[in-house]
Amino acid sequence: MGAMTSYGAITSRLHVPHTATPQEINLDTFREDNSELKQKITRPKRANPGNDSFSHTSALTNDNNGYALVHYSGAYSPKIFIVTQRYASSLVVQSNLWRTTDFGREYTNDTNKLPADAIINYFYISLNKEKLILTDQKNNRLYRTLNGGDDYRVTDVSFDPKTLTFHPSIEEAVIAYDSEHMELYISSDFGATWTQIDTGVQAYVWDPTATDPTVYFETQIDNNTYVWKASIVSDKLSKVVFDPDLGAVETNSLLLYNEFIFVEKQLNESDTTGEGGLFVSYKRGKFREAMFPLKTQEQHYLIADASQEQALVAVYHHENLTNLYTSDAEGYTYSLSLQNLKGTSITSWENRAASVELVMIEGIKGTYIANRLDPISSNPNTWPAFTQITYDKGGTWGYIKRPPYDSNGNLNDNCTLAEDCNLNLRIDQPSRSGVYSKEHALGLIVAHGNSGKYLNSYWWGQYYSNVYLSRDAGFTWTEEFYRGSYEYAFLDHGGVIVAVSKYSGNSVYTQSITYSCTEGLSWQLRNISTAKLYVIGILTEPGSTTLEATLFAKTPGRFVEWLIVQLNFSYFVNVTCGPDDYIKWIPSDERQGGDCLLGEKATYERRDPAVCCFNGRDYIRPINTSTCPCKLQDFDCDVGYEKLSTDSPCTPAEGTVPEGAPFDCPEGKNYTSTIGYRLIPGDKCEGGDYDAYAPHIYPCPIRAPTSLVLSPDMHTYKIGAVVTIILSQGYGSKKSTVYRWDYGDNSTQQMIEGFTLSETVTHTYTRAGKYTINLSASNSAGVNNVSIDIVVLDVVDSFNVTGVESPISAGTMVEYSLTVYSPEPDQHVLPVGTYDVRWSVLLGTANAVSISQDTFSYLLESEGVYYINIEVFNHVSDPVVQNLVINVVGIPGALTLSTTTDPALFIPGHEIQINFRQGTETDFTNYSVNFGDGEVMSDLIYSLAENLQHSFNAPGVYTIMIVASNIAGTTTVARNITILDVLQSAVFSAPTIIILGLNEVFEASYTLQYNTEYTGSIMYSWEIGDEPPVESPTPRVTHKFLSATTVTIKLTVYNEVSSITYSLQVVIHPSAENLRIRQDGQTYPVLTKVILNLESADSVELPREGVTYKWDVGEEGTDIIETALPTTTFQYTTTGTKVVRVHSVSLTDGETINHVVSGTLYILSVISTVSSLHNTGTTKDTASVNFTIRDPYDGLYIGPVTVLISDDSHNDWAYNTHEFYVSDGSLELPLSPLIKYKVYKITVTLTNVVSNVSTIIEISRVKEIEQNVIIRFQWVDVPIGVDVNEWEQQVEDTVMFEIIEMFHIETWRLSVELNLQIDKPYDVYVRLLPKNNTDKGANDQLITLRAINNYFQNSHDITISGNTGNQTIPVINSQIINGIPDPVHTYTLIGLLVGLPIVLVLFILLIIPFVGCGIIYARKYRKVSHAYSRLRQTRANNFVFTHDGLDDEDDEPPVNIGADSGDKVKFNLDDTGFSDTKIKD
Repeated sequence: MGAMTSYGAITSRLHVPHTATPQEINLDTFREDNSELKQKITRPKRANPGNDSFSHTSALTNDNNGYALVHYSGAYSPKIFIVTQRYASSLVVQSNLWRTTDFGREYTNDTNKLPADAIINYFYISLNKEKLILTDQKNNRLYRTLNGGDDYRVTDVSFDPKTLTFHPSIEEAVIAYDSEHMELYISSDFGATWTQIDTGVQAYVWDPTATDPTVYFETQIDNNTYVWKASIVSDKLSKVVFDPDLGAVETNSLLLYNEFIFVEKQLNESDTTGEGGLFVSYKRGKFREAMFPLKTQEQHYLIADASQEQALVAVYHHENLTNLYTSDAEGYTYSLSLQNLKGTSITSWENRAASVELVMIEGIKGTYIANRLDPISSNPNTWPAFTQITYDKGGTWGYIKRPPYDSNGNLNDNCTLAEDCNLNLRIDQPSRSGVYSKEHALGLIVAHGNSGKYLNSYWWGQYYSNVYLSRDAGFTWTEEFYRGSYEYAFLDHGGVIVAVSKYSGNSVYTQSITYSCTEGLSWQLRNISTAKLYVIGILTEPGSTTLEATLFAKTPGRFVEWLIVQLNFSYFVNVTCGPDDYIKWIPSDERQGGDCLLGEKATYERRDPAVCCFNGRDYIRPINTSTCPCKLQDFDCDVGYEKLSTDSPCTPAEGTVPEGAPFDCPEGKNYTSTIGYRLIPGDKCEGGDYDAYAPHIYPCPIRAPTSLVLSPDMHTYKIGAVVTIILSQGYGSKKSTVYRWDYGDNSTQQMIEGFTLSETVTHTYTRAGKYTINLSASNSAGVNNVSIDIVVLDVVDSFNVTGVESPISAGTMVEYSLTVYSPEPDQHVLPVGTYDVRWSVLLGTANAVSISQDTFSYLLESEGVYYINIEVFNHVSDPVVQNLVINVVGIPGALTLSTTTDPALFIPGHEIQINFRQGTETDFTNYSVNFGDGEVMSDLIYSLAENLQHSFNAPGVYTIMIVASNIAGTTTVARNITILDVLQSAVFSAPTIIILGLNEVFEASYTLQYNTEYTGSIMYSWEIGDEPPVESPTPRVTHKFLSATTVTIKLTVYNEVSSITYSLQVVIHPSAENLRIRQDGQTYPVLTKVILNLESADSVELPREGVTYKWDVGEEGTDIIETALPTTTFQYTTTGTKVVRVHSVSLTDGETINHVVSGTLYILSVISTVSSLHNTGTTKDTASVNFTIRDPYDGLYIGPVTVLISDDSHNDWAYNTHEFYVSDGSLELPLSPLIKYKVYKITVTLTNVVSNVSTIIEISRVKEIEQNVIIRFQWVDVPIGVDVNEWEQQVEDTVMFEIIEMFHIETWRLSVELNLQIDKPYDVYVRLLPKNNTDKGANDQLITLRAINNYFQNSHDITISGNTGNQTIPVINSQIINGIPDPVHTYTLIGLLVGLPIVLVLFILLIIPFVGCGIIYARKYRKVSHAYSRLRQTRANNFVFTHDGLDDEDDEPPVNIGADSGDKVKFNLDDTGFSDTKIKD
């Protein structure tokens, strides 16, 4: 069924009907493509407004979310809140919170005021504009602010806060609905604490009229839905079913409008119960079914409006028909108002999401605009729509006449038929682009539409609609704009109308807005942005009383960019209205004539449209009202009547039977009967034609009395009591009716005229019996009879019981009878049937009840005491009670016999507790006991026999027997018990010394006190040392000892009644073959304290008590060492092989326990230092190095040594490790092979078992010096950030140059050849700087090239990194083959210093005008555009820079460009810059 949106629903998008509801704007639907948003977009803080005083544009910086919720805090508040959201799979995945405190000029991102993981789903506003609640469904959390967003309080809740709803008038009261779990909660402290109202909730709504917070809600019970009412009174929640007589209702049908509550009950074509339909509660009274005309079956309902003292209900009858009905003042009866109302499809009705095209015009009471369908064909999908308007709440509907001129001032004269000259408006759009009106902008309506017979069809992106304006609440209209989609807003109480082109499917953009301060008489166009804008929506402060509006827009493009344009029209409208600037306006329905609407003439003050002034925020519109005389237009058709046409009278609808006098019309009174009309609810008219249309008055007719009911105060009386009888009459005349009474006891009949005297009569009966009272009621219209039976009884005084007496045997059937008597003095036996008897039989907790007359029988099946309770009573006397007690005896029950459970008490001479129990104890039973040892006890009662004590004098087996007997039989029980002998002593034997690891056998024996065979179960418990006890039923046990120590062996022999213990201590020794010295074969440095340990080979711990250990440590001149433990410590002062011997001696007998155990130790000297003399260079392929090795005492080392050779640059040695024995502290180490032109930096490590020493030597394998000495530089790292000038001061005789123009390359190498004098080492520094940056900063890197004279030093290629902006430039190695770089796609730097003999160098220096010549060979990288560099040298004036011309894609080896030597560029180092003049070699 069609349902109505409850208070819990979320406001429609782009519509703000209440000041406390945010507006929703979806920017995602306005994207120009479906691509994902880029997360990082740089936007300006503001756009460029057209006029800064009029418009101000702000951007929500870095906010890419495409959906927004907007809320004005309320009138007079400068705060606006915006929540932007991004959705994924229908869920909010990201949100931002924005706020402005200056009426929208600047927005700040307040998201950081919330937790980092906050996701805002919605926000809700109380009556207090400073109090808001943000909901977070992902985290089940609320963010509450009490100060307008200055800060937020985080409140975790136990439910999913899907929807919150504030009370309409109590700012602290709020309800929350968890739709997933259908749970409803309430809070009376602004969401700080919550109380669950109920579960299974389907719909809910606040009651705005209740004093205490009150909620009506639907909840399911046993799959049925019921309406409940919940209230909080004194902080306590109470809830009850509202109107229990209503029963189950349709799910999600509850809705409350002012004084009305609506629900639905199941209604369909097969419903024949009459229980379905729409039900209404008026002013919180009981629900009544709403009555609609019977012409068409109802299927679904939609409450279109109920805000003006009556309800407008749209009823879906079938797929082709939806009608509008208006109610009476109480909402119970309905009349047809409009047929074929345009609405949504059947699916939306069934899903409770239906809507109809009906809109109320704000500010003008009773005015509605609706769209209807014209059924011109058999296909309802093709029916066109047209628009009609009503000014009397749907009593009369009429067409809207089209404007006489179009928006260009041209006369609209292109229609010949009157029906083609109508205006049709679009209602199916949001309020700001549909039919738009505001209460504060009295009489103004803006709407999209078209002229003609029907409303134009809608196409995506194009409405084919114009914009129309009415200044008189819809009576007349003007066409303002031709073709387009606009958003509107009223400002300053309607003093300013704003229209802006709205973004639609055809991507309409704008840079301006249009406004009018003359109610549309003239319009002004104003620029608001220099950039194109897609306008999403326009908002105003609640009430539309200011001159400010806010536009939400985006810029054209792929990505969302929220732009907020604040408009202030006070820049143009800046003159305050004076008294002469206002006119009087009386709204009226010109079709009906006169100045009255709904029986009232209202005169309003409005600003003169020709004057462009502003009313001001605090303007209050004066209004004067007066009642009008009643006319036909003040009435609509009553229930069951309809108009066949607009101007036709109200006539009975098809199937309606005109009503006559009400069935309950009282005689002598009058009744009213409709003539087809009823006054419209809320109509204020008086007099006039009221009597012509009001219901007529008729006298009530005389009708036969019916629905007679006799109601005595009781139905049973005692003799002599006064019987009172009350008469009620449902229908028929009463005043002229004669009532005849017959009391059925042969007394005189009583005749009474008129109902008043017959309503209550009395009579007294003197005899017991059953009587029938008859009443006959008659008048001129007919006769009716009614009767009732009553009973008159004697009072019960006493009774006698006859039957079997106690005691009796079990299984006996007993029978009892009784005689009942009346009281004195006229005592007599009461007849059977005038009293009742209740027999109650009680045995233990069992209770049997029987109600009969004077006899009773019962089978007493089991023994026990029976209590029979007898009550005799009737309706006129209190119960008379007697109790019978009967003892029922049975055969004694089964017996159980038990004795003391402690076995230690079963010994001679000790008293034993003997207990027995009987399953069912019976009276009249005695007991005897025979103990089996000759002693007997007889004639005992149960209390004495159940607990006995007895002692036996000797061990043995005895039979105890107990016998229970009574007149019903005998029961016996017996049990054997055994009295045991007592242990007196125990012993076992064992050797004093036990060898470790051998199986040792121990055997025990014991003696008894009485020396009888009644020993019971003898057990042996052996506790050997700390091991767990071993239990055995035999006296022999075998044990293997696994550790050498002193052990106590404890034996315990026991039975059920006694135990005895014996202990013995023994020593455990391991065998000699299992012993060893732990340090055997180990090596130690001399003068080190060595810990010696004797241990077992199988890890068995040696004895630490009763043994002495004797040690011979093997050091000459040292005595034997004795210890109590198997360990000692000794410091050796001499080197060599040491033999250690030890044996153990028992302290008990002084004998040696094991043979001598020996072990060998090696004591070595420590290598302290290693020194060597070696050549710094050689021209041979082999070399040798001599080492001198010393100990810590500066003596020559003697002993074994292992030599390890390592070289990071070359490890292809003939051997890497070798073992030597040094006898005189010297060692010669051969090295081979050596590669030419190689410098070796070799690490030699000498180790023995106790020490490790390393030394580093350098060997140069050089070519024999011929004419020239070639020296290559080796790279040496220099720390980052070292100042060049400072470094130059630290290094003497330095050659320095800089590369300041970096290349766009990823890897590079560079080769430098310098011809210099060879008199000392030279350092060459290369500084790498970022491209286009000549400053030396923290990101610089220095690489040092160091040339060492005398010998050729092999080049080490190293890897460095330089910083060139966003690129990292690694420098990698290059291998030199025959002096030519290999063809890799890099630059190569090879430091080559050619050293010539001094004479040759001096000769060259005299001829060549350089001290050095630097030549750079380079292979070009594919992205290199140029390779110029500026070089700086401290000793010479210039260098020559050369690069080849090969491209990266070439695979050929590098060659020079030009005839022979390639292109060269000369740089003059004396200049501040450099020249690029090419020269030939």
